[in-house]
Amino acid sequence: MDPLTGRMDFEFETMQKELVQTIETAINLEVTYARPVRVDILPRDVAFQIPDLIRTKINLLPEGILKVRVVEIEGLDLNTCGGTHLRSTAEIEALKLLDTEAVRGGTRLYYAAGGRLRRLCGAHQERATRLRQLLSTTDDDVVAALGVRLEQLKDAQRVVRDLEEDLAAMTAQALGTGPGRVLTAHWPRRGLPFLLHVVQEVGRRYPERWVVLTGGEGEQGAFVVGAGEGATADLQAVGRKVAEILGGRGGGSGRIFQGKATRLSRRGEAVRLVETSL
Repeated sequence: MDPLTGRMDFEFETMQKELVQTIETAINLEVTYARPVRVDILPRDVAFQIPDLIRTKINLLPEGILKVRVVEIEGLDLNTCGGTHLRSTAEIEALKLLDTEAVRGGTRLYYAAGGRLRRLCGAHQERATRLRQLLSTTDDDVVAALGVRLEQLKDAQRVVRDLEEDLAAMTAQALGTGPGRVLTAHWPRRGLPFLLHVVQEVGRRYPERWVVLTGGEGEQGAFVVGAGEGATADLQAVGRKVAEILGGRGGGSGRIFQGKATRLSRRGEAVRLVETSL
């Protein structure tokens, strides 16, 4: 049992949607019948004489067990059980089969009933109301409206990526006009993807230059150390030293070393380290 739902495992390899619906309809019909539920404690030998209990493998009970607890749903089922039970099927109120999934060669069936079902429906309704408000639409159109918004988001993300690549190219060109072999810059509101774009552009345009870039506000952020094809120093060794100075960790391959930093205020020291390593 979970806070709002329960689950049962069955030996069915699969459960088609039609079968699930049939089961749900049959259960809710039995709920409306308000069948009484009775509990009896029977002597072992008496329980053994009840044909309906033989299928429960009652004969596998250890010899020391002299009494058997039997639960009967009047007119529907008779079984051995040690669990708690309702007084009537009507106390279930209603039941909804929620989902199925394959598990260990069988099928797991999820459900909610009674007060839990009411609370679950209430939670779903609250979410549906919030979605209608956010999307300015009706219940029937929520899925379609959300699909439209997701497509718009994908389009916007593609535009942003294109613009970021263009900006990175212009930034790399501007950095290349600076003096020295080590180019450096810091952007408080830029993350690692942008830094990598710039480093790649610098390497392509200025194969003899090194670059140390950082991004982030305060002490937390990201860093990238890069070198063009013409650079001769050990980039990975330099990158590890930069990571140590910036209080972070990272890694890389080829001509780029990247990582996270926790002491961005020391980026000037990191740049000087790279300059002295060339």
